[in-house]
Amino acid sequence: MLRSFPALPLALLLVILSVRPAPAAEPPDATAQLRELEQVWLRASMGHDRATLDRILDPDFVHIDWQGRLLSKKDTLAAPVSPSTAVQALSQLRVRVYGHTGIVTGLNTITTPAGQVLTGLRFTDVFVERDGLWRAVSAQETVVQTGGRR
Repeated sequence: MLRSFPALPLALLLVILSVRPAPAAEPPDATAQLRELEQVWLRASMGHDRATLDRILDPDFVHIDWQGRLLSKKDTLAAPVSPSTAVQALSQLRVRVYGHTGIVTGLNTITTPAGQVLTGLRFTDVFVERDGLWRAVSAQETVVQTGGRR
């Protein structure tokens, strides 16, 4: 005679629920990644580090500079290097992430080594995340009136 085991379905359910794969590691915070990438991009631009710029800029990168010129990635990387003692600093960074797209807006303040503000560039940069890497696909700057010391 077969006995009925009313607790058996409950026991099987508990076993099934307890044997599940470990959760995937939490991906790094996209907002923090994009903030850091903006700083790396600025340092690479100031240091004329074309290898780093090549890694940051997507092959389809389009840049509208502060003079309204439309530049490709190739144009950006081929731009002549002009020596500069100016200091650049990013502020007012606002990062928004929509899935695999990130938009960063901010202010790039350009000063003399003594701290006199030369100009400010309000910017918008657009990034796309592919295979875990963020790459810049678009950038635009607009000159803003600034004055005095930082």
